Amino acid sequence: MTKRLSGIHAAWHFWYAVGFGVESGLRKLGLCGTHPLTQRYTNACRRKY
Repeated sequence: MTKRLSGIHAAWHFWYAVGFGVESGLRKLGLCGTHPLTQRYTNACRRKY
C-alpha cells in the first residue's frame, strides 16, 4: 500500500467513525438520525440506549 493510499484509507475510516459516532449520539439524545440500512430519516427511535 502506498503512502497516499494509506492516507486516503485513514481519512475514509476517520469520517466513517465520526458519522457512526454522531448517529449513535443522536440516538442517545432521542433525536434518532438516519437509519443505517435505509439511510432515511426515522420519525421515532425504537431502541433506547
